[in-house]
Amino acid sequence: MKPKLLIDILSIFILITVSCNNSKSPTSSDEMKFPKQLTSSGKDFISYWSPNGEHIAFLSSRNTYNPNAAAILFELWLMKNDGSSQHPIISIDDLYEGSITITNVSWSKDSNDMLVQIYTPMGSEIWRVTLDGIKTRLSSTDDWAERPEYSPDGSKIAFIIQGPNPPQGSPVYRLYVSNTDFLEPVLIEKSLIQYFSWKSDNQGLIYSLYDRPNENYELWKSSIDGTEKYQFSKTLLNEENPSYSIDDKYIAFSDQNALYITPTQIFQPKKLIDKARLTQWIPNSNLILVSCEQTVDNESYWSESWVVDLEGNIIKKIAEGKPTSVNFSSNGKYFVYSLDGNFWLDQFIK
Repeated sequence: MKPKLLIDILSIFILITVSCNNSKSPTSSDEMKFPKQLTSSGKDFISYWSPNGEHIAFLSSRNTYNPNAAAILFELWLMKNDGSSQHPIISIDDLYEGSITITNVSWSKDSNDMLVQIYTPMGSEIWRVTLDGIKTRLSSTDDWAERPEYSPDGSKIAFIIQGPNPPQGSPVYRLYVSNTDFLEPVLIEKSLIQYFSWKSDNQGLIYSLYDRPNENYELWKSSIDGTEKYQFSKTLLNEENPSYSIDDKYIAFSDQNALYITPTQIFQPKKLIDKARLTQWIPNSNLILVSCEQTVDNESYWSESWVVDLEGNIIKKIAEGKPTSVNFSSNGKYFVYSLDGNFWLDQFIK
């Protein structure tokens, strides 16, 4: 992917991203009033809740916003789960003379550090940053490394290295699994990979792989050592954004126009809802968080976060009518959402 295209996509991504990380109850107070506003800068977007529930990392352009710039640059900020102690953990001055932006964050299981994808003028790198702001570059400066994800148990890291474009112009991706120190990487797949997701039991991955003869994406499964892998779907659809349910019984995925689920053991897709994508499972439930397409004045755009069940019923609309990103606690009882560049904390009541 070209650098300019990556930044353009990120600028759109802040309006439609939905994500789902683990966390505990955000407060022990029985008098907490919901919804509770956590930030007020007007320039805070995607949040990442720590597994232990104590901290929320988030992307902010409060110090970097330039209305005349072609793209938004982000710093990585940290706050406590009640919105207090807000401070940058990766500032714009930390790396590469102020020319950085953050495009992906994955918390460690013990909540002591995060894997962060940092986009720079030279490429894309993967770094580890601790709660104290200690930064360590994990990927080589010679590689374009992206999309780092800790396994659910925190024992492995999956990531992608983008290779040089072949003559036909399509990028080639290499999907790896490594130890948490980024050593002993195992090559899982090499081709045009749209997205990957960990199995909840840590024993495998599912990913969307481009089928060049049929010009569409298909779902593939692999063990974490790459020795056992096979094609899971074979249709005329584009099976994208696959995600295992918490109990590994189902896989949710989207094509360009609809949200589907299928049993994990056999590919039997069932359409849940049209005009929906970016699937994530809500912890401790069989509910799915999606971003839905709306049409206003004959123009379509992605907005509104909806919660749907396995029958496609809409359980809840979050910040109805407004683009938002959503992040659930590990017990599924609370969520943080962005609205007009600020974060709010609320209870999830079905």
